[in-house]
Amino acid sequence: MSTNEGAVSYMLGTGAVEQERLRAQADDLRPHSDDLFGRIGVKPGWSALDLGCGPSGSLGLLAELTGPDGRVLGLDANPDNARLAREFAAALGLANVRTDVADARSTRLPGSSFDLVYARLLLTNIPRPEQVVSEMVRLAKPRGCVAGEEPDPVFVCYPPNEAWARLVEVLQRTWRLEQADINMGRRLPGLYRAAGLEDVGFHVFADAHPAGHRRRMIVADLARSLRPKILDREVVTERELDELDRAARSHVADPGTVMLPVLYFTAWGRKPS
Repeated sequence: MSTNEGAVSYMLGTGAVEQERLRAQADDLRPHSDDLFGRIGVKPGWSALDLGCGPSGSLGLLAELTGPDGRVLGLDANPDNARLAREFAAALGLANVRTDVADARSTRLPGSSFDLVYARLLLTNIPRPEQVVSEMVRLAKPRGCVAGEEPDPVFVCYPPNEAWARLVEVLQRTWRLEQADINMGRRLPGLYRAAGLEDVGFHVFADAHPAGHRRRMIVADLARSLRPKILDREVVTERELDELDRAARSHVADPGTVMLPVLYFTAWGRKPS
């Protein structure tokens, strides 16, 4: 989502650093998304919406699952992301995928249009996430599915490291200042129930990645995407942020460091008839 007036303000920004992080994230989290769609039972011929799809999202996976008789729409409020997603689909020859620009809180699409309305790691990055969930429910067909994936950081790092712990504090404070919830995962099932969904379920992944895996660097990578906001909010100085980045990355790269930064919640529910 972009920072355009009236649109959902996506706190991690829309620059090249964040777009590259999102591309890598799509590949890394594909197994979790695949598991979620399997639990839902996504079928050929379904219509699916990937809300806040970024430069690729789950468009490729949804295109495979819905097949040539299905249709997949990727929406993002950032025109650059929508364009990159369009190019991504074209490069893979995904004929059943199209993308467009829209605000997640008010897509202006007809209601009851999709068998699946899905958002990954969107709600944690915006204020007033319940408004987006309400729009997701509106867009789902009766008995259609609403589903999502959201993080819930636990920030396990052993042995402890002062720079890494300080970088965690920087992230948490910046999230609060932006009025977003870094621990959205645990809230996701409740948000779905409050929006009127039925048969709500959820699953939790705890990924402890080995040394060399890029997801071990998620805390430092998020801080890089948040860099403009961190400095604008004067959470730390530019010099301190650079020093924290170097020291935290060095510690996390050590094979002896145990790293479990984030739990990932996947959740789903059905719109009443």
